[in-house]
Amino acid sequence: MSELLNENFHIEKTSLFDFHNQMNAKMVSFGGYYLPINYAGGIIAEHIHTRSKASIFDVSHMGQIEINGPFIMEALEKILPISFSKMLPGKVKYTQFINHEGKIIDDLMVHRTDNENSVWLVVNAACKEKDIEHLRASLNKNFDINLRNDLSLIAIQGPKAEESLLKLIPSLLNMDFMSSNWTNHKNYKILVTRCGYTGEDGFEISVPNKYITSFTDTNTQLSTADVRGKISASGNASYNSSTGVITSTDTNTQLSTADVRGKISASGNASYNSSTGVITSTDTNTQLSTAD
Repeated sequence: MSELLNENFHIEKTSLFDFHNQMNAKMVSFGGYYLPINYAGGIIAEHIHTRSKASIFDVSHMGQIEINGPFIMEALEKILPISFSKMLPGKVKYTQFINHEGKIIDDLMVHRTDNENSVWLVVNAACKEKDIEHLRASLNKNFDINLRNDLSLIAIQGPKAEESLLKLIPSLLNMDFMSSNWTNHKNYKILVTRCGYTGEDGFEISVPNKYITSFTDTNTQLSTADVRGKISASGNASYNSSTGVITSTDTNTQLSTADVRGKISASGNASYNSSTGVITSTDTNTQLSTAD
């Protein structure tokens, strides 16, 4: 909260900022942006929804970087510990930026496109300016390094992610994991990548800023008539560490097939304290609270 009190600290807004507020999201400063930490149903509801259905996350604060120029892949191999020759066009790899001592600067996702002279990167929000500086210092001036601030990024995560997204983009049926593809949607192009960070199946979709609200809203509307999961974080739940599923004992539970979700979800081995409303992860010692 200290960031909010510092008049000299500028907090950015994603193109979905108004959409989040309309959905009654609890907004906080994260990575220099206002982002939803959770919605009215609470974090436990969102965890259950992501594990059993599909949820939408706004990850537009991440840095999307396009680099163009002859022999760009050979140049990047000097600062990325990967071999582009072993990556087929359309494939994506998790890797790291390294400095001249071989030490890790940041981790990222790198996309090998169909264009031999173009590479697409997705880097962490808090490090994107540092990563841009590292790229400019490491690559010669013949390469065009472009931070694509004109694009937003959402992630659809959960076992029904494909089912949800196919209602908008039928051509993505059976898309390979860790692959990406530019595709036409209505009158604009989007970049769809099959990847994720929740332990479930999922996709990340790069959409022009001016279309991201309608794209996200359409996805939720097509999923079910009731666009949001209706689970209160009342402590009426049990956690199964072998399956990674929280089960609600609330008989009024309603789950939609897709929904807008905040930045926190529980994963791995955890225990739930019904008296405090806190999930404690025994893997990372992270506590996720349902309290506002």
